[in-house]
Amino acid sequence: MDRILNTSILKTNKFDNLLIVFIVLQAFGVIGGALQPIRIFVLISIPFVMMYFKRNDEIIREYRYESFLFVFWIFYGMITLLWSIMLDESIKELLYLILNFFSFFTVIYFAKNAIKPQESLIKGWILLFIITLPIALYEFWFDIHLPIAFQDAEMTMNYEYEVFNRSFASVTFGNLNGYNVILCYIIPFVFGYLFSEINKLKSFAIWILLLLIIYIIIMNGSRGAVLNLLLGFTVFVLYYLKGKKSIIILTLISLFIIFISIFYFNDLLYLIFGRFEAQGFSDEGRTELLSKSWDALLNTKMVGVGAGNFRATMESVYKLENTAPHNLFLEVGIQYGLLIFIFFIGMFKRLYSKQKANPKNSSKFITITCLVMLPLTSTIDSSYILSISIWLFLASLYIIADENYNVN
Repeated sequence: MDRILNTSILKTNKFDNLLIVFIVLQAFGVIGGALQPIRIFVLISIPFVMMYFKRNDEIIREYRYESFLFVFWIFYGMITLLWSIMLDESIKELLYLILNFFSFFTVIYFAKNAIKPQESLIKGWILLFIITLPIALYEFWFDIHLPIAFQDAEMTMNYEYEVFNRSFASVTFGNLNGYNVILCYIIPFVFGYLFSEINKLKSFAIWILLLLIIYIIIMNGSRGAVLNLLLGFTVFVLYYLKGKKSIIILTLISLFIIFISIFYFNDLLYLIFGRFEAQGFSDEGRTELLSKSWDALLNTKMVGVGAGNFRATMESVYKLENTAPHNLFLEVGIQYGLLIFIFFIGMFKRLYSKQKANPKNSSKFITITCLVMLPLTSTIDSSYILSISIWLFLASLYIIADENYNVN
């Protein structure tokens, strides 16, 4: 599709709106279980996606790598059923993966037919935060949570000989780590919107949203999310703020944030940075899990323990209590082996290459920031590959990074 370069005269179409709706549907979180609204949306979209790709051979050629990877991934996963410990979990994971891979191509389908796909995706991620924000604030202020929350009362955390009581926000994602991951996905897109030609009022509103993200992340007390916030802010400074005036403004904003954080979140900051000092990003349970995971991969001759078998292997073979992978790359590599892992890493190499060829500064910023943050983002929640969110996130980056979707 030829794209007119002057976006000021362009209007959006239904596919722009579908992109926004698709991203925003994540706001339902885990509501609905297997029949989450976003999964139903993907199921409805599958026939249209398949017909579009069938009619457009050039799309298949453009995304040949991803198409091959996803088909081979499912085929390989089916082979691993031969040595599966829990066959029902393996089958369930493969069915979810098929749906998730279709969600990736659904984003491509919408973007190919949208007029302003990059802008629509950025707006979708920002709107996702705006929609979840009232629920998060309500949880913090009243310590009341949705029935789907895994914990429904004030949380306590221990550090050395002190016990901290703190509120938390899990919104619709079941646990606060699930929401923290979504916030880490959102951060680069919110920062990226500041690169757009927006008026002072919109710019002010974006900074307010960023302050609210900072508030939620600090209140939820995630080490990974806090450091990711700092990483995102640092990359933003390098890409956006230039000159002495900008440095002065940045310094004032930083001092203001530090003052507010110390004044209002003193106990939480003490806890977060105390955990940094004592544990870094690891703890005894996760260190043992990493060791046993590597042992499991070696024992399978690098072919993987099988689809959906990470927890079962850690529990039945290694007798561990902590069996959640807590790492996207660990989850992929240990279950599906070295070959799938290498191909999966190849997706990020392609993303880097796409943004490198893109002259658009905002696209470079969002893609690089997401890639810089991803190693930490991928260690916050207990599992990733069964969630549609990670695949929507990756598909969004494919559109943002690719200069063929630029309209200004």
